[in-house]
Amino acid sequence: QPTMSYTNGGSKSGKTSQPTMSYTDGGSKSGKRSKSKTGKAKTHKPTLAPTFSPTEADSTAPTYIPAGAIYYDSFEKATFPDSPEWLVTTSVDGTMGIQVNRADSIGNSRGRRLEEEDESSIYWALTTDEADTGVYSIKSPDLNNDNHTPRSATVTLTTGADWGGGYLTFSLLSDLNFPAADLLWYVDGEFYNWAPSDALEWWEPFQIYLEPGEHTVTWEYAYNPEDYDDPPEAGVAFIDDIYFTPSSPPTYYPTPERTEYPTYSPILDPNFSPTYLPTLADCPAEPNNCQPGGCDGVCVGARGTIGEGSCLGNKLDDETCADLDGSVGDNSCLDEKACKGFKGLVGNGSCKRPDSCFKAKGTIDDDSCLGTESCERNQDDIGTESCRGLRACIKNKSPIGDTSCVGVSSCALNKGPIGEKSCSHLDAEVENGSCELNEGIIGSNSCNGEMACYNNTGTIKNNSCNGPFACTNNTAVIGNGSCNGMSTCVPLTDEEAGNEILPYVIADNSCLGDHACEKNTGNVSMHGCVGEYACEKNKGSIGYKSCDGLKSCSGNIAQIGIMAMTTSDVNANDEPGGSCQNSAKVEDDVEDPSNYLGACEKNTALIGDTSCIGDEVCYENNESIGDLSCRLERACYQNKGGIGNGSCRSPFACINNEGTIGLGCCSAPLACSRNKGTIENGSCQEGDSGGNNVCSNNRKFIGLDSCKGNGACADDEDNVPEETVVVKGQSCIGDESCSRTTADIGFQSCVGRGACQNNSGKIGDSACIRTEFTSELDDSFICQNNSERIGNRSCQGQRACRGNSAKIGSESCAAPFACCGNTGRKGNGECNNNGECNECANLPEQP
Repeated sequence: QPTMSYTNGGSKSGKTSQPTMSYTDGGSKSGKRSKSKTGKAKTHKPTLAPTFSPTEADSTAPTYIPAGAIYYDSFEKATFPDSPEWLVTTSVDGTMGIQVNRADSIGNSRGRRLEEEDESSIYWALTTDEADTGVYSIKSPDLNNDNHTPRSATVTLTTGADWGGGYLTFSLLSDLNFPAADLLWYVDGEFYNWAPSDALEWWEPFQIYLEPGEHTVTWEYAYNPEDYDDPPEAGVAFIDDIYFTPSSPPTYYPTPERTEYPTYSPILDPNFSPTYLPTLADCPAEPNNCQPGGCDGVCVGARGTIGEGSCLGNKLDDETCADLDGSVGDNSCLDEKACKGFKGLVGNGSCKRPDSCFKAKGTIDDDSCLGTESCERNQDDIGTESCRGLRACIKNKSPIGDTSCVGVSSCALNKGPIGEKSCSHLDAEVENGSCELNEGIIGSNSCNGEMACYNNTGTIKNNSCNGPFACTNNTAVIGNGSCNGMSTCVPLTDEEAGNEILPYVIADNSCLGDHACEKNTGNVSMHGCVGEYACEKNKGSIGYKSCDGLKSCSGNIAQIGIMAMTTSDVNANDEPGGSCQNSAKVEDDVEDPSNYLGACEKNTALIGDTSCIGDEVCYENNESIGDLSCRLERACYQNKGGIGNGSCRSPFACINNEGTIGLGCCSAPLACSRNKGTIENGSCQEGDSGGNNVCSNNRKFIGLDSCKGNGACADDEDNVPEETVVVKGQSCIGDESCSRTTADIGFQSCVGRGACQNNSGKIGDSACIRTEFTSELDDSFICQNNSERIGNRSCQGQRACRGNSAKIGSESCAAPFACCGNTGRKGNGECNNNGECNECANLPEQP
């Protein structure tokens, strides 16, 4: 049976000692711990008779109820201190300690349940700041005051009158910063023990042996107990998992009568939990299996079933399986302190390194927890072949599936559930492991790689976040098959995000490739952001199958494509085609990755579906682009004007556009490049004979279905007119048509090579039209140098209308050389014969 190594007190250092001075009520100034003169605590009786049936398993958070316990309180029902067995008090008079009948003699110690809400800060209280199991514990109050007046607060448990003898166990987590603060506990008003002056970084169990019958156990938190004039900042203490287990009284030491002052006995273990001194068997030279009586600590105090080849100690004082309360399979718990204090079930071949499964709880399956300190203080179930590596799963608080958390520090301090084949890495020299400090939900086959999902607080689904540093510090919901690659989906740092809350969701099969979605803050649809650096620093919403390629949508701040976060969204939108796609996917695909520009990189405006397809398309786009637009190399590069559906569908089309482009426009190479005017629907297209530079450098309004063919409506960038000029529908169709025009051009006009060059006057319907070739000069000079209106269906021959400066009537100048050098008005039907009205005999053949 367990035994206490002391009865009335214990040494602070763990060494045998005696008090070196007598203590006064004011306390010692030596910096050493001192106690009140009486050494007694005030006894409080609850007003209602407590009932002490075993505590039911709490509903807030599941906790492990120790075997054989007849009372258990982990505070998960959140009823403290209103349960009848509990009482809290506080003192404000500045007197050291808590004396018997203090309320009667001093009159300022007040029992409290929860009525005095305004004074809750000076009482022990329920908290979620820390917990050994579940989510709740109780916390000492803040008794700091400007005058540094010593103060104290107590919490008292009254045990059941029908309890037999046994051990009351409680878990303590403290950083008191003595002498700024101290924690003591008493039984029936008599001093029993104090907390270690050094901080307890982990929850530590402490035990108190109680004789049969009703008792009061009091914990006293004292501020500035030695009455320093300027004490350091006071610390804090947390208590959790209080339970009573019936047991025979200690037999290893006689129990002396308690005296007024504490007496000190040796303590072998400085954590001040009970020290066991069994009668030792003769220790074999080789490691021994667990035997009755143990060998220098091996299996001492263990309860349960231990399999073959388990609980082996490698040297003296190993304490392997000491205080174990549960079952151990074969060939498990095989090194110093392995499975010491374990509560639960250990499978075969598990917990084989020093401190592995030390003071852990739960069920640990086969071949798991294979590393020094692995699964130390674990509090939940661990699957097969998991938690393998130095510190793997140390202080884990959530279930872990099979073949997960393999690698140094993987899943250390984890608080969220982890599925199968997740959170593993192979780097033996890392400081932080995959899924270390995780508090979110992680699915199966996810978060594998150095520091993958480190400090994750979001939800990560299956087959996601695989790669070095993937999803570190993630706060988002990440779907299945997403964020795979180096540093994928790493969010902004707190400094970068500022005070802005940036919730976002990454759907299935998205953010694939090294650094994809790194520092992203926008929602990403299914199959979005595929390629190295795709959507890096993105702030916009990314549509279905959009941003596919190296650096695509990097730095984007607007919506791209059609959003589809689920399969039903995809079906509802007839499966969108996706936008902003380029051929290069990884840096190895290009010669100079540093100068490569991704599709829609640095985009700032809305882009429709199936648009911006090609290398370097829509780079630095600043205006809305419709559906099925800006397709092929560099189309819409640095665009600053609105572009309608189905436009700019050729290489270099609409580069540096600053105007408004309608539907179905600018389909020729370089079409509408550097345009600053308004181009209506169906204009500036490639003609029957092809087309380049259509409407390039345009500064004007171009009407419906106009400017088709090579150079149609192209403007001289160095000769921009001040007035607004209009080119109306179905005009300037042909090579270099409307080049440098400065006036209105009628419908179905200027169809031919060089048509309408240098025009400065109106041109009527069906004029300057290309005819069949009759010589090598055919259509070389149609409408050239025109400066006035030309009538309908005019100038339809070779060199027609060359040098014209006056109005020409309908159906005129249809013959070869017609209207050359014309300076006057011609009536309808005139100059239609070969050589008439031309005066061109001595003119050069080329302009």
